[in-house]
Amino acid sequence: MILRKIKREDLVFVNEIRNDESTRNRLKNPEKISIEKTYEWFDKSDPGWFIIEVKNTPIGYIRTSSDTGETICIGCDIHPDHRRQGYARKAYESYIPKLYQNGYIIVWLEVFDDNFPAKKLYESLGFEKIGSRLVNNKEYLAMVHKRDT
Repeated sequence: MILRKIKREDLVFVNEIRNDESTRNRLKNPEKISIEKTYEWFDKSDPGWFIIEVKNTPIGYIRTSSDTGETICIGCDIHPDHRRQGYARKAYESYIPKLYQNGYIIVWLEVFDDNFPAKKLYESLGFEKIGSRLVNNKEYLAMVHKRDT
């Protein structure tokens, strides 16, 4: 498995995962996003996202937001055909140490409380709940990574 910087050519694949109902149901913004809006977002923001590849086949992506130079919010979406195979875990295990090496002090994420598989994964990776808020009438947890020292 490799992580490589996202390219414009990856956006149809990213949009396919993002707009899949099983993905949208677990996102803060569950609306479908057009490919035109995705291209516009990419061209304006130059996101620090990474495509997850296995044997030269894209299977998902790591997304980042709320980058302040010291703190970064991350997430991972895997294509429905490749879920439950350990790819998200491997991607996080590869990516999180690099964030600390690049000077980030706090790595955090958000997840709906009823997303049990994701919560279990995050807890096993060392994330701890630090707070919550209501989003779409559901509890939305903020979790921070407890860095190994």
